[in-house]
Amino acid sequence: SVAPDLVRELASFSAGDKIEARHGGGRRWFPGKVGAVNDDGTYAVTYDDGDKEPAVKAEFIRGLAGGEQPKQPSRPAPRG
Repeated sequence: SVAPDLVRELASFSAGDKIEARHGGGRRWFPGKVGAVNDDGTYAVTYDDGDKEPAVKAEFIRGLAGGEQPKQPSRPAPRG
């Protein structure tokens, strides 16, 4: 297991960040935004479906790249 301080350091988010979180600590990830950073290192999360959680642990949150599409090469790679 990872020390809570290390998790907090590795996964630091700010209010307004687009994230995915595991609602209720479950297995599935749901899109949302960080509403606030709590003093205890948890995050208030507002999910895209309107649901809210006031104190989500950092280990149940992962960041999103802002919805950017993966970059495609400008031309196909040469064939062998």
